[in-house]
Formats: sequence, C-alpha cells, structure tokens
Amino acid sequence: MSMVHTTSQVSTDELLHSVAGRPVAELEQFVMRVLALRAKLKAPSIPEGGKPDC
Repeated sequence: MSMVHTTSQVSTDELLHSVAGRPVAELEQFVMRVLALRAKLKAPSIPEGGKPDC
C-alpha cells in the first residue's frame, strides 16, 4: 500500500486525480475504507447507558 503524507487541504477533485493512477486492487481497498468511514460517521451512537441518542 502506498502512503501519502499531506499537511494541506486537498480538494475532492485533487484526491480523485491522485487515486486515479493507483492499481485497481488498491483503489478498491481505499473505496472500502471510505465507505466504512462513512458508515461509522452516519451510524447513530449509543451512549454507555445503552439508550440511543434520540
């Protein structure tokens, strides 16, 4: 897996351009990680008491 180090903000278009040249298997792994992150961010959180944040 390649590594990208950045300390600046990157636009969506720049990010897409950066991953466009990666091997398909690496791109698929990246997509799976992005989807997992999205699911984690969208999932309702359940506090320690066990009741949802509704």
